[in-house]
Amino acid sequence: MMNPCGGKAHSYVRIIEAELENPMDYIKNESDGCEITETINDDGSVLIELSRDGYIKRYTFSKT
Repeated sequence: MMNPCGGKAHSYVRIIEAELENPMDYIKNESDGCEITETINDDGSVLIELSRDGYIKRYTFSKT
């Protein structure tokens, strides 16, 4: 999670291993009314960002 203070504080980092058919299903449970942006990278990984009130939660999903 990145806060709106311009990066002065450390970001909160959490690593979760999970088997998912669709990453968006997981994100929808976490979104709580946030704006959702999804990007699929060249390597096949999926980057999803949730943003609201200046806060950003960034999730990265990769295939193993």
